[in-house]
Amino acid sequence: MIPVANRHMLNWIKQWLSAAVVRQTRKPKRGTPQGGVISPLLANIYLNLFDRKFRSYCRSTGLAAELVRYADDFVILMRGGAKRTREKVQEMMEGLGLRLNEAKTRVIDARQGSFEFLGFSFARKISFKSAKDDHFG
Repeated sequence: MIPVANRHMLNWIKQWLSAAVVRQTRKPKRGTPQGGVISPLLANIYLNLFDRKFRSYCRSTGLAAELVRYADDFVILMRGGAKRTREKVQEMMEGLGLRLNEAKTRVIDARQGSFEFLGFSFARKISFKSAKDDHFG
């Protein structure tokens, strides 16, 4: 994992992690709340190792895949090898003490279906212009 070398940034992160979290039904606890403003930064720091392991896996297997990640949400774009890659990603996450969200994790063929990512819907569409150019030559 790439260490955070800036002492001011490290101090700021330590303060966030040790700050009391006020909860409506329980006494205060330490740490960061789910969805807190610091969560994306912490996820990016923690998951940097996953990014590096995934790229290494792709290089070692010759897999042409693209990892698109925002904080702890990600999509892997690839052609073929999805089942083995999903298993490998699950293994990498378990090695980091994390687990995939089974309700959100799925393998789809984007040529056949669509998917949602960060509030956007992705689907294969043929534009009228390209269809017209192909048809009328």
